[in-house]
Amino acid sequence: MNVTGILGDGEIVGTVDVQGNVASGAADSGNPVKVGGVAYTAAEQAASTGQRTNLATNPNGALYIAGYSDGSSGADARTNIAYMGWRSSASFNGQALPLAIASLAFNGTTWDRQRSKVPAVLLASAARTTTQVSADIPTYNLKGITAIVDVTSAGTGSITLTIDGKDANGIYYNILTGAAIITNSTNVYRLFRGATAALNATVNDILPATIRITITANNANTMTYSASYVLFD
Repeated sequence: MNVTGILGDGEIVGTVDVQGNVASGAADSGNPVKVGGVAYTAAEQAASTGQRTNLATNPNGALYIAGYSDGSSGADARTNIAYMGWRSSASFNGQALPLAIASLAFNGTTWDRQRSKVPAVLLASAARTTTQVSADIPTYNLKGITAIVDVTSAGTGSITLTIDGKDANGIYYNILTGAAIITNSTNVYRLFRGATAALNATVNDILPATIRITITANNANTMTYSASYVLFD
């Protein structure tokens, strides 16, 4: 890079070449004021407030950019999202990640990553005779859920799916109760705001922050089935 010296009256007094003190790919030395950066593969720079730091890249020269938020109780975006271009765990070590803007939503205590769709297996296919109750399911600020129960061997069994919300006091309340399933069939249940209600199958309601799904055994007879769900925006 050429830098031209100019006096106050506009007179050009000469030019000088400005370059780094080491070449790209060489071991870094000297103080900052660089055009390029320094490669890091194992850890962040251990700098304190007010200190000068190096421009950080991965070993291939890709710039690391970290995302932050001003969450309360120390809720830094680094604990909620992968760094944009930086590693968030050893599995990302030294890899260039695509630059992206991650949306966060505050849940009253910490920041949650925004999701699009969250599918999950609730129960793998198996023969059962007892009631199955899920752990609490966080809904991650999403707006709806579709649950599916697939019965492959009904026999003389009978099961019923229910979806309950959980309030801030830890009290469960019913939102959707399906009809008893007594045949081999695929049964679909939906809950979201604006849905066209259908008895025992679809409910027009707001998806709570926490839900649980229960599949009640209406008798002690064996039934083979699986269950899954997907949360969606």
